[in-house]
Amino acid sequence: RNQLGSLPSCLCGLPLRVLNASNNKLVSLPETIGQLHSLMELDISCNEITALPHHIGKLKALRELNVRRNLLCVLPEDLANLPLVKFDFSCNKVSTIPVCYRKMRQLQSLQLENNPLQSPPAQ
Repeated sequence: RNQLGSLPSCLCGLPLRVLNASNNKLVSLPETIGQLHSLMELDISCNEITALPHHIGKLKALRELNVRRNLLCVLPEDLANLPLVKFDFSCNKVSTIPVCYRKMRQLQSLQLENNPLQSPPAQ
């Protein structure tokens, strides 16, 4: 709950396990986010993020990802390879869930409401 417009790249050199940057004014994440090899929980909800960086797929320890209330239109396919247990992408602009997300065998909680889903259809 600050007014952060961006996260410094040097943050990604820390041995973080949890990163909560929710309720800010972030429009993107640093491309170096993939260097947070120990990160288990990432909460970037309630921001203005339009796309997730390609390197988010390198967060091999990530268990919880919260991107609720952003401006995301596309979900990266790389997320399917992560050991996510909780994934919240509700209240975005996502119309398609990648088919490869069926491989997310450890996923226990999926929040996807309030998206204009077309594939699979919302109903």
